[in-house]
Amino acid sequence: FDAAKFSWIGSMSQDVAYCGVWQSPGAATSFEEMLTKETIFGGAGPAAITFQHPMIMKNVLGAKIRVISGYPGTREINLAMHRGEVNGTCGMFTSSVKAQFMDDVKTGRLKLVIQMGSKRSDEFGNIPSVFDYAKTDDEKAVLDVHFKQLLLGRPLAGPPGIPADRLKALRDGLVATMKDAEFLSEANRAGLDVDPASPEEVMDLLRQFSA
Repeated sequence: FDAAKFSWIGSMSQDVAYCGVWQSPGAATSFEEMLTKETIFGGAGPAAITFQHPMIMKNVLGAKIRVISGYPGTREINLAMHRGEVNGTCGMFTSSVKAQFMDDVKTGRLKLVIQMGSKRSDEFGNIPSVFDYAKTDDEKAVLDVHFKQLLLGRPLAGPPGIPADRLKALRDGLVATMKDAEFLSEANRAGLDVDPASPEEVMDLLRQFSA
């Protein structure tokens, strides 16, 4: 199917993901250090971002990274990090950091070394972006395709061919909801990040992917 032909309404959240390194003796404290010092990340299968994100940084940006794959999921990777089997974990979304790792980040036990996404966030301090390290247009193009999909953090779409007036009503409804005080208060209580992307931003991204 052609994703660009769906009736895209928008995205309720634009995700930002992070890689974190547990600060055991000798561990890297920055992405700059990871370019010369081996850092071991735990990963799930090849389709998981815990595997893909560090491999992109290894193969595109030249970071000295090794991925130990085969962990069932993020819970097991995090346990492996605490036990010292691996140095860190990749693909932590903002909501995951706040829900599971905030104490570790505040105390410095877990160092967020790089961020990935369609936008840059300073929520956890001045953390460099993967896009800062792209040296060529080809490298940036690969990073665009892989990481800008995080714009679609919570996407909403209908089937192809929704009448224009109905699609406009759905899009306007989403925009209004994303600004509604009661909705935002409820989302805040539930710990959900609301950072909407417009239908135009979603469509531009999908056309880029299709091409």
